[in-house]
Amino acid sequence: MNQALESLGAGRAAEAAAIANSIRAAHPDHIRIWRMMNEIYIAQSQPAQAAKDLCAFLPPAPTPETMEHFCLLARAERLAGNYAAAAERADQVLAIESKLLEARFEYGLAYYHLMPLRQDCTWKTISVCLPSRLTRHPETGWYWLERAVESIRKQTIAPQYPIQICVGIDHGAEIPDIFANQPDITFSHVPPDAPKNQAAAVNAAASVATGDIIAFLEDDDAYYPHRLENALGLLQRYDFVGGTQQAVTANGVPFQIHDYANPTTWVMRHEFWKRVGPMNTAFRLHLDAEWLGRLNASGGWRAHEVDGGAPREWHALATSRRFYMYFYSVIKPGNGVYFTSYPQPLAIKTVHEQSISDITKTNEAMQRQSDEEHTRMETMYHGRPF
Repeated sequence: MNQALESLGAGRAAEAAAIANSIRAAHPDHIRIWRMMNEIYIAQSQPAQAAKDLCAFLPPAPTPETMEHFCLLARAERLAGNYAAAAERADQVLAIESKLLEARFEYGLAYYHLMPLRQDCTWKTISVCLPSRLTRHPETGWYWLERAVESIRKQTIAPQYPIQICVGIDHGAEIPDIFANQPDITFSHVPPDAPKNQAAAVNAAASVATGDIIAFLEDDDAYYPHRLENALGLLQRYDFVGGTQQAVTANGVPFQIHDYANPTTWVMRHEFWKRVGPMNTAFRLHLDAEWLGRLNASGGWRAHEVDGGAPREWHALATSRRFYMYFYSVIKPGNGVYFTSYPQPLAIKTVHEQSISDITKTNEAMQRQSDEEHTRMETMYHGRPF
């Protein structure tokens, strides 16, 4: 087995195939052999042959013993462009075991190609909502909000779709002079009777949004130029788009990829935001997770953008990016990941000592509140939402 993997890794696919075939002759049922054979065929650009081999080996319908083999068959058929067959294979597996994550993964990828383009894609304007505490970069002194606004204005779709920038700020907060006389920015104060937290600031921003599409961005984060363009393409089929983020230091040094669908990655139809409802201001730290719990319960169609450099085979993705183990356990079949054509995520998540997540790590009172909010969500949604 290791010799075959080494040959495949060195680009000697034909040699790897000969070794794997000899192993398969001795162990015809072993799933690891079939996984290897699949990888070899795909490396040789022969997914149709992989599907043909599996069809010759498998019974007409999956059994508990052959469910993983059928998932491999779904993958081979999907890569060969037979999306209906791939979705049917994965659906057959889900009928036996609805929680098999590999089947959910393959079903979602195949089903994307079968979803009809929606007829209501007539949007004309976009609103991007930012909650802001109007904090400054710890070294340079500029407002984090300045960078976020600049990244919105640099979106590739900006010439085609007017973008309204909606900023929610605390009750009584003064608007800095640097943002004066900028007609594309609308500031909205949190009502005096609302809690002084991020959820209330998000809701304040959203309350003045008028766009057909509504997106969200935390003020210390930023978009890459194709962020909204890519999301609009997905919204021709889905109700909601979230995705991965490139984590950077306060000085912009990339260091990690975050897979959780942070609000910085949320883009959706405005009516869908209203359907799920505003942020729950009773949640100070995990307002985004609580909202995702309602999203998952709503029955809406959800896509999660994944950077193009991520592994595209389920076991490799689930091993290297463990978030997806949780993600696929809570979404409905048919929803799932969409691999972009860009090597990095399309959103930037800035991690710095002023951020709530960093403060929570060292603040015992906030840690207790975090645990309490998680307990509430687990009761409400029978687990933590992702």
